[in-house]
Amino acid sequence: MDLVSLVRGAGVVGAGGAGFPTHLKLQGAAEVLILNGCECEPLVKADQQLLLHKGDEVLNGLGRAAGQVGAERVVIGVKGKNKAVAAAIEPLAREKRMEVVLLGDHYPVGDEHVLVREVTGRAVPPGGIPLNVGVLVLNVETTLNIANAVSGRPVIEKFVTVSGAVRRPCTLRVPVGTSVGDCVSAAGGPSNDDYVLALGGPMTGSFTRDTGLPVDKRTKAIVVMPAANNVAQKAFLSLKAMTQRTGSACCLCRACTDLCPRYLLGHPIEPHQVMRAVAHFALADIDLLKMALLCCECRVCDKYACPMDLTPGAVMGEIKRSLLARGVKARWELRDWGPTLEGRRVPTGRLVGRLGLSGFDVEAPLLAKPVEPRRVALPLRQYVGAPARPLVRVGDQVKAGDMVAEVGGRDVGAHVHASIQGMVSKVNSAITIEAG
Repeated sequence: MDLVSLVRGAGVVGAGGAGFPTHLKLQGAAEVLILNGCECEPLVKADQQLLLHKGDEVLNGLGRAAGQVGAERVVIGVKGKNKAVAAAIEPLAREKRMEVVLLGDHYPVGDEHVLVREVTGRAVPPGGIPLNVGVLVLNVETTLNIANAVSGRPVIEKFVTVSGAVRRPCTLRVPVGTSVGDCVSAAGGPSNDDYVLALGGPMTGSFTRDTGLPVDKRTKAIVVMPAANNVAQKAFLSLKAMTQRTGSACCLCRACTDLCPRYLLGHPIEPHQVMRAVAHFALADIDLLKMALLCCECRVCDKYACPMDLTPGAVMGEIKRSLLARGVKARWELRDWGPTLEGRRVPTGRLVGRLGLSGFDVEAPLLAKPVEPRRVALPLRQYVGAPARPLVRVGDQVKAGDMVAEVGGRDVGAHVHASIQGMVSKVNSAITIEAG
């Protein structure tokens, strides 16, 4: 069976972001293949642990992907500060004729567009993807799952960093569908009585107080944050509150624009102009608001740049989703801003301090024993695309690895597999399995 079919059958999706189905990525052609091992989201260590402990398997998957897309150059991007990772991966890379590129410790170097620029010097066009410039970017765990797919193993487990205000920061191997509460317990439990969870990380993650939510194929981290943390508090502001604060406090200093990573790459996005439109109730200017479609929601603007502690990134994100729901589209030309990226990169250490998380930036080693939950809930949609169609009913017995939901041949999506052995107890927007 060809690699694309194996990857599709295993339900492989992007393991660290939106969850785009990997078999669709592998149907393209790329001159350069980049393994994104930068992990620039603060307090997240899962990819580092995988490169340290499963580097050979990761690079095997990377090699298979390179052969599939015809890549002439295969690059492994890691931060230079992660010396142990670089030392472990460089000899493996040499054997496979891959190269390791050491990158700076700044945010968001792991953003696909930024990473492509740092490694190749090429600029992904506004609204485009790396394949537009002959580059394919894959996540570390995604390539591990490609290797597993070749061996006949579907995606049924995740490697998740649990960090922040927990007693034992660590990286866990958990069945897909494990509750985030079980993960926090496996890390020794919270060290703060009043906390919130940043699923994915404190910059780009979603914030919740619900410990019953399941880990899905995209979950890379669970960062426990004290509820009193300013970033955590801002995460729960309503859109109305955000726009009111914008109208009363935005001074149009343009710091949000001057540090916007996509603006610095030459994309025609200027968050301060959108904030001005919000402040002056000029929301009918669709041509101006369209620049929100270029926002990658890295949140540099509202968690680092804004001196008034406003939320340009959150406002841009809401506008982007509104425009997309209305079917609004746009075309842009790449601007040439010259060397303005130099000197405007956001140092990770300074960012962690600005987030109020300096005391939590510690190691999170991979625990040898996997988490064994009594129950898992497998969302039918845990990736970009259509939800999968259930193949099981309440009362069915399943084994780990059994396909329990599938997507149609022409649908964008990914199959879902049972992550533990047991009985199906519920089928709705997720398939719940009780261990046994």
